[in-house]
Formats: sequence, C-alpha cells, structure tokens
Amino acid sequence: MPTATFRISGTEILHEDRKRALARLADDLQSFGVECPLNYRPPDPGRRGVTWFEVLYIYLGTKALESLTGYVFDALAEQTLGRVINWAKDRLRRGETNRPQSITIYGPDNEPLITVKIRSAEQIEIEDHRSGTSDDDASQ
Repeated sequence: MPTATFRISGTEILHEDRKRALARLADDLQSFGVECPLNYRPPDPGRRGVTWFEVLYIYLGTKALESLTGYVFDALAEQTLGRVINWAKDRLRRGETNRPQSITIYGPDNEPLITVKIRSAEQIEIEDHRSGTSDDDASQ
C-alpha cells in the first residue's frame, strides 16, 4: 500500500485547526488508497521558528518490500500533487489560513520530487525537481 507521510517542521507548534486541515487532506488521499501517517514532534523549548509560509513535507513510499514502478510512482506523485493543491487553495478560499503554503513531495529515496508554493488560490508556483523546471501556473 502506498503511503504519504506528513511531516511538519521541527520548529512549528501544530495547532488543532491545522491538525483538522491535515486530517481532511489525509482523508482525501486515503480515498484513493494512500495511507497518511502524521510525523510530528513538538519543538524543543526555545526552538520555535516563525515562517511566513505554512510548511508541509510529504514523503511518498510503500509499506511493501517491492517498490512501485517509475510510471506508477510518478502517477502517485502527480495525483498527490493535484489533491494537495486543491486542499491548499480551498483552505485559503475559506479563510482557514491567510498564510501561503509551501508543500514539498519527496520520493522513497527521500529526495524532493516537487515543491509547490501556493501564495493565493490564484498564484501557484510548481518546481519539479525531477526535471529542474519551475512553472508559475494560476490555472491549477
């Protein structure tokens, strides 16, 4: 079964409203067969950090010993990306957050595949680390 482990920056305090938002994203990804554990450890005292962006790291992998083929894994990454963009845009539209979103999707080798920065529901920047390209796309 594919997994998408959510990791939150080690300097962020995870508040209840963000936990609920992450649970909605996990439910959406689970609807197409992806297990979504949350990997979060509260920051050590005095180690909080402040960023303008809400940062989320998603690590894709499998629980099975055999790995997904390149094509299947790319399809999983693309489908995850689409759902993540819609989730972040919806949060901004509903006013759940006014902070831009930075979400990086990693492969099973812990290398970044795609980073998406969603500054508003209309302003989206996608950087594909696999090809080294960046794309500003407001039509997502």
